[in-house]
Amino acid sequence: MDDPLRGTGAELNNMAPPIPLDMNWWEQRWRDVEEGHIPVERAGLKRWSILHRLPYWNDLMIQHLLDPMHIEANVTKSVINRIFGEKDGKPARRACEEFGVHPEAWIQVSDRGIESLPPAPWILTMEERKICKKRISEIRFPTGIQTSVDIIILCIYFSF
Repeated sequence: MDDPLRGTGAELNNMAPPIPLDMNWWEQRWRDVEEGHIPVERAGLKRWSILHRLPYWNDLMIQHLLDPMHIEANVTKSVINRIFGEKDGKPARRACEEFGVHPEAWIQVSDRGIESLPPAPWILTMEERKICKKRISEIRFPTGIQTSVDIIILCIYFSF
């Protein structure tokens, strides 16, 4: 079978070995792009993941293999904290203003120069919190699933 795209063994022996594409190589490539040594179009990169700021990220054998259980727990806690108003404050409101979203939630300054935070649209009212807590407590999981324990802990944590 003659395939025009298939090379012979002799041709392969004369080729340079492939570049090992570990994370250190990609990190150096990203630095070259940032410093202007390589144009972005030729670098093969569009963005650098925030995960590379983790101190252990470059030491992982497979960088994209993350722990789903902890990610689920962290994302869930983050969302719950956000909608229950635990993480609401001036930095969050300044970020909204910086990105030009939710103008009704931006920090308001009175005539006397006092800053105040208007009610944020993403924070649940007490009635909505009770409904949310009730719905979460009604979720049932198969025996032995850790998620059910995590949800119970969340319900206790956000008891009111």
